[in-house]
Amino acid sequence: MAYTYSDVMADIASFAADYPFLRFFKFGQSVMGKPLYGIKIGTGPKKVLYVSGHHGLEWLTSAMIMSFVRAYADAIKNGKELCGYNARELAVETTMYIVPMLNPDGIDLVAGNIPESSPYYQKLREMFPDLDFSTTWQANINGVDLNHNYNAGFDPILPGPAPSRYGGPYPESEPESRALAQLTREIDPALVIAYHSQGQEIYYDFEGHVPPRGEELAQQFARISGYTATVPTGTAAFGGYKDWFIKEYDRPGFTIEIGLGKNPIGFDQLEQVLGENICVMLYG
Repeated sequence: MAYTYSDVMADIASFAADYPFLRFFKFGQSVMGKPLYGIKIGTGPKKVLYVSGHHGLEWLTSAMIMSFVRAYADAIKNGKELCGYNARELAVETTMYIVPMLNPDGIDLVAGNIPESSPYYQKLREMFPDLDFSTTWQANINGVDLNHNYNAGFDPILPGPAPSRYGGPYPESEPESRALAQLTREIDPALVIAYHSQGQEIYYDFEGHVPPRGEELAQQFARISGYTATVPTGTAAFGGYKDWFIKEYDRPGFTIEIGLGKNPIGFDQLEQVLGENICVMLYG
């Protein structure tokens, strides 16, 4: 059982009914034509952007961020405090943009929700006849790892298409990564967080460069969550969304790895990872 694109759409419909002050927007579509939606919370001058679901196996990040949206929206609706913040006051100070699932095709492939009759499925099965997609597939349906497809130390890493780490033929070659990069340019946020799994770590630099306040915020996020602020190594250090954001804007950008264990991390960790990160997202 996974948190899939249909779950995102069901939650968006529920949020629209329960919280009329939330705003929903389409900012692109996946390779297979699924609309990519974002959620806008608040009206404040400070803008932040949080992204989940870059990778097929990491659907728990999407479930977590949608649970966060409900908790925050509920606090705004009912005039409650959350993590010591007055939610209504925070919504006047900060505009929060949430992208709950950037890679719906990859996540649906992992979940078994793409029919074997689909030409996309058949093409992948021809290339990878013995691969168990449910335990290996991180890429989009084209076999491009979206979090290596940004223009920051871009390197195809591995030949591809591949289940993971292949960066694509060129930066922003994929409709999903291209749409997120364009959304980021339009929003011009002060800070971004990309949620991944797993490891309970916070990455905050790009090629040794830390933007102003980057380390300070990373250490604060570490104190709040109990995670470790650290510097990625190897292939994790290149072509990622937060790498591109730091390179382009010289503002704080973070990759936060939730949960522990082997991907895909299950629903049994949802309550814990939400508790560890809800105050991080409000602090940001």
